[in-house]
Amino acid sequence: MFYALCISIVSCNIPLSRHGAYGYESAKAQYAPFDRLQDPDPTTRAHLARVITGTCGAGQNAYVTINNKAERSAPLSVKALAKYLCFPA
Repeated sequence: MFYALCISIVSCNIPLSRHGAYGYESAKAQYAPFDRLQDPDPTTRAHLARVITGTCGAGQNAYVTINNKAERSAPLSVKALAKYLCFPA
């Protein structure tokens, strides 16, 4: 239940782009259609989950903004983070 409460108020901006050398159009063509995690980053996900858990546990709101630049599929990154919040490794 903690997860459901926390995830509804979660948002934190951690800019990650390990492929900055690609121009926008080149990266878009390479990674489209963004339907899978092409660059899974479990280490950053674990750190982010600890920050969210600690922040929410202290009674504060946590806000996370996730886009395709981190793992190449924002919806799947959100799903992986939510799963990690429910079942930390």
